[in-house]
Amino acid sequence: RVDRIMARLHRALGIALMCHPGHESEARKSFAASRRYGQPASGYWLMTFLPSLLRRVIMKLHELVH
Repeated sequence: RVDRIMARLHRALGIALMCHPGHESEARKSFAASRRYGQPASGYWLMTFLPSLLRRVIMKLHELVH
């Protein structure tokens, strides 16, 4: 149970970090920690390699759909 909570928190931190230019490496570290706790975030990890503007557009579309 604690592992799931930690994985969710690391994933949420990674998502917040990847939306800010210059923080991509910190976001990747958070996604790696999420994976270690049992919840891989491969799609988000891959998004950290996209340009910042494209990441923001994708996240906005994801927010609107959900």
